[in-house]
Amino acid sequence: MKEETKKTKKFNKKYLAFGILGLFALALVTAGLVSYYSNTITEEITVEQPITLVGDEFTLDITHSGEDSFALIELTNNADVDVFGAIEFVVGPNSDGIHMAISEDINYCLASMGDMDGVTDCKEHYMTWLTNNVDWMDWDADSVYNELVYRNDLVINHGENSFDDSADFVDNVLSFPIKPEHSLPANTTLYAVVYVVSDFGLTPNTYTFDVTIVE
Repeated sequence: MKEETKKTKKFNKKYLAFGILGLFALALVTAGLVSYYSNTITEEITVEQPITLVGDEFTLDITHSGEDSFALIELTNNADVDVFGAIEFVVGPNSDGIHMAISEDINYCLASMGDMDGVTDCKEHYMTWLTNNVDWMDWDADSVYNELVYRNDLVINHGENSFDDSADFVDNVLSFPIKPEHSLPANTTLYAVVYVVSDFGLTPNTYTFDVTIVE
């Protein structure tokens, strides 16, 4: 059973890339006859991109309709401040017949919590941890829970309250909103498990999923 003291955990991120250029000049003018200028000091500071995303593209080869798959993505906030926004999945060639869910509860594995049997590396054995701890995973999804849609036994609505259908498809882009109070903490690396499932009527194809973080 999941501990009652389980803390609320959400993550999010956005792309930020910027540099800071400081230019300081001091001019002193004397008596209208002689002008004196101080040395001009130029300082350039390069700030590392705050959010690093690993696993920003993955594919699902659907050879027959109804197939599903899992993927692991890694998010690192290198900045000294929390960031938030939304995580977006751009689905190609189209999103018709695709459903998705995402959970950051895999981070319990990184904290050595739950059933760790068979798990020595959470990035490598995340599916083993998920299998051992199905009822630890809360999911954000693109629709309300329906076992005919989210058919994998590892993706369940335990307690009838572990599914949040706040994600929305607009054309072929699925956006998972990240609330400010659930921002990605400063100087922190978090992980998320993504679940993708296809409808039975979906045309076989290779589907790509480009992951981005937006404001």
